[in-house]
Amino acid sequence: MNLIKESSRTYLKGIVIFIIGAALMIPTALVKDLIRERQHLKQQVQHEVADSWGKSQLVTGPILVLPFEKHRLNSDNESWYSDEMFVVMPDDVQMDINVKNHERKRSLYEVQLFEAACQATGQFTIPQEYLDYGEKGRLKWDEAYIAIGLADVTAITGKPTFKIDEKSYPIKTGTKVFNRLTSGLSVTHLNLDKTSQSFDFLLDMNFKGSEQLSFHPVGTSTVVNMQSDWHSPGFVGNFTTAKHDIRDDGFTAKWEVNEFNRNFPNYWHSDLYNFKDQWFGVNLVQPVDDYQKNMRSAKYALLIISLSFLLFFFFEMLSDAKMHPIQYGLIGLSLVVFYSLLLSITEQFGFDIAYWISALATIFLIVIYCAYIFKSRKQLMFLFFILFGLYGYIYTILQLEDFALLVGSVGLFFILASIMIITRKVNFYELSKPLEKV
Repeated sequence: MNLIKESSRTYLKGIVIFIIGAALMIPTALVKDLIRERQHLKQQVQHEVADSWGKSQLVTGPILVLPFEKHRLNSDNESWYSDEMFVVMPDDVQMDINVKNHERKRSLYEVQLFEAACQATGQFTIPQEYLDYGEKGRLKWDEAYIAIGLADVTAITGKPTFKIDEKSYPIKTGTKVFNRLTSGLSVTHLNLDKTSQSFDFLLDMNFKGSEQLSFHPVGTSTVVNMQSDWHSPGFVGNFTTAKHDIRDDGFTAKWEVNEFNRNFPNYWHSDLYNFKDQWFGVNLVQPVDDYQKNMRSAKYALLIISLSFLLFFFFEMLSDAKMHPIQYGLIGLSLVVFYSLLLSITEQFGFDIAYWISALATIFLIVIYCAYIFKSRKQLMFLFFILFGLYGYIYTILQLEDFALLVGSVGLFFILASIMIITRKVNFYELSKPLEKV
């Protein structure tokens, strides 16, 4: 009868421990909310700095716009003219971009910024059908202009220059009536006429930005050569690089896009085509920031708490010492506080240092506390190394990217195998008795 009573107490205690572990998911969820809040605060700071320095930049063009008056007849057979435009893309555009990385610190946060020096060369060829348009309407040669798209014109440094056949032309802000570009520059007073079938251009422009630098492939052939001192670029967009080289001191990249790779022609009438969804570029940000690592770490809280409680439960069965559910709760809270400690120290010293400071502090706290419960020094040493190995295992997974799932799955398999081996001689009908040591 006493055996049944003791066994029932053991099972009841196991249920209580399970409830405590489940309840600890509530403060764990609060810690995750805190991580998201701090990450959002960092993003706000980044946006504030970007507003004053320069936002993500998207370079488009140059694009030639030829306004014209189209001859029409109304229902009464009366002539009238509508204002429309021809859009001409350049031939064989080559851009050489030199990007210099900058770091700005505001409060606790470092913001990645960049300065870019852009030089673009190419040629415009006006289609013969546009030159012969006099029969259908009137081309406004004196109103022809070049539109150059730039996402954030407030970040332009110095004075951009634009040359046609070695002759400089003034640049103004705004892209005039070409509504495919919402922000940018324009070059007017081009002095074009019917004899201006083709001409070369040269654009020099320096600007600042943050996070991303991208381009529209407007040329019949678009080649972009980029050089930067940023060490971890992320290539994005619809077109991959033709080649790139990433080193510790920076990277070089080259994109090559021709007219057959995109979904719009070399020239068209008015707003028939939209090229906004055709782009490529590079992200100049940290691929995995410290808040993402904190969040990934917090996702393993259930594993840490479960294995730790299971370890203490086995310790109870292997010794005469008993732990009260409140003691399980206090140990569980210390395991949750680890994540709060990790977050706060990360903001000061970075994730790697913060992880081991927080892990060692938590491990020593638990071991010192358990020294008053388990009198065996051998058990305490075993507890220390098990907890240290568990935190080391999680840290290893966090450092991996491509093999994180593999290492995590194999590690869990061996943990489960170890538990099965240790408990292979346990008679679970007599849990009130100390286990036979293995």
